[in-house]
Amino acid sequence: MSGKWKAADGRRWWPVFAAFALVFLAAGCNEELVVRVATRIFPDGSVARHIELAGRDEKGQTPSAPDWLESEAGVSLADPSVWRRVERAPGRISAEGIFASVPDLPACLRHAEQNDLRPAVDHCAAHLAVDDLVILKRYRYEERWTEPLGQDAAARALDRLFELAAELVREELRRQFGEGFDTRPAETFVRGEARLLTEETIAVSRRLNRSTDAARVEAWAAVLARHGLAVSPGEKFWSAQTPEILGWCRRKIAEALSSPERTISPEDLSFWPQADDIEETIRAAARRTWGDEEKIELETEQLVFTTQGWYSSSSSRYRFESRVTLPGRLLSTSGTPEGRLEATAEGTTAVRFFRGEDLVAGDVLLQAASVTINEEALRSLGARRELDARHLLQIVDLLTERDSAGLLVALLRRAVEKSRLDLLRKDQTLPKDLAPLARELADLLDPAVEPPFG
Repeated sequence: MSGKWKAADGRRWWPVFAAFALVFLAAGCNEELVVRVATRIFPDGSVARHIELAGRDEKGQTPSAPDWLESEAGVSLADPSVWRRVERAPGRISAEGIFASVPDLPACLRHAEQNDLRPAVDHCAAHLAVDDLVILKRYRYEERWTEPLGQDAAARALDRLFELAAELVREELRRQFGEGFDTRPAETFVRGEARLLTEETIAVSRRLNRSTDAARVEAWAAVLARHGLAVSPGEKFWSAQTPEILGWCRRKIAEALSSPERTISPEDLSFWPQADDIEETIRAAARRTWGDEEKIELETEQLVFTTQGWYSSSSSRYRFESRVTLPGRLLSTSGTPEGRLEATAEGTTAVRFFRGEDLVAGDVLLQAASVTINEEALRSLGARRELDARHLLQIVDLLTERDSAGLLVALLRRAVEKSRLDLLRKDQTLPKDLAPLARELADLLDPAVEPPFG
C-alpha cells in the first residue's frame, strides 16, 4: 500500500540532527499508476479536458475493489464535482468537462493524507495566449506540472529540520557543560555546513533521480569529499557512510566549540550517538529536550517527507501523459507532435510524457504553439493562399519577435483594409530598420515571388 512512506533499513525514526537521513529514505515499488490528460483548445478560447487515472497493484493485476484508487493507492480526482461526467471502475477513474477558458481548468489529482500531512493536490497550471496577427492567429499554450508539495515547502521544511537540530545540540551541550556554556559556534555549524551538506546531497538526488545507481553514488561521494568526509564502501551506500557522517559532525562541533582557553575533543561530547546506538541515543536526547518523544518524531517525519517531495516519498510509481490539441497547424512544441502535422478540423496535437520522479527534479513543461490562417484577409491582399511551414514560421517571426512595438502588424492591417499588398513595400512611415522586414513580409505573401524569397 502507498498510504505511508518508509525509511530504508527499517528506520522509521531518524535523529532530528541527522537530517542526512533524507538520503536514506527509500520507497518500495508498489502500485503502478498512469495519468492521462488530454486538453483541447477551441478557437474561441474555451477548453475541453479529459482525464484518466488507471492503476495496477504491486503484482501488476487490475484491482477488484471499486474504490481501490482512493483507499489503497491514495489518489483521486481533486474535485469530482467540477467535471461534467465522471466514470469509475475498479482501478480506473475518468472524467471530462468543458470549461470557459484555460484559467478555469481544475486541478487534476488529489493525493490522500500521508504521515498526518494534509492531502496534497497536483499543481498543473495552464496558460493560453492568443495573438491576432491579422492574416494569422497564433495560439501559445503552456502547461506546467509541479511537485505537489512544492520546492518552497521543501526549503521551509529543511530550515525547520535544522532549527530542531540546533535546538537539540544546544540543550544537550548545556546539560553537559552548564547553562552558561556558549553553544553558538555549534549551532552555527548545524545551520551552516551541516545543512549545506544535506542540501547538496538532496540536490544531487533530485538531479540524478533517473540516472544509474553508480552515477548517483559517484556524485554523492563527490559531495562528501568536498566537505572532507572519507567515503566508505558498502552495498547500501548511505548505511555505510553513517559512522563517518556521525564522526564528522562530532569532530566539527568539537572544533567549533574549542578556544585557546579550552580545547574540547570529540570524545568530550558524551551525548553524541554512535552508529550502533543512534536510535536509542537520539530518542533519549529527544525526551530530555522536548519531553514528548512521539510528537517530535511525528513532526520530523512530516518534515523529511516534505523535503523529499511527494513522488520521492510515495511508494507508488506514476507515469504521466499530457496532450494538448490546438486550433490550426502546430508550429512548435516542447513535447512531440502526434498524428498529422497539417491543420485538421480538430486541430493539431502535441504530447509530453514524464514520470513522478521527473517532478522531483523540477517542473515539467508542455509548451505548444499553433496558427490558424485568415483566408479572407489573404484574399483581400491578393496574397498566396498556400502557406507552408516555412512561410508560417517566417511570418510569425516577423510579426512577433522582430516587431515588439506592433508597427508591422499595424501596417499589415492597413494593407488588408485597403486591399494593397504593395503598401508593405511602399509605406514611408515605418522606421528605417523595419522597412526591410516589411518588404520581406511582402515577398513571403506575394504569389509572384518565388522561393527562396517568396
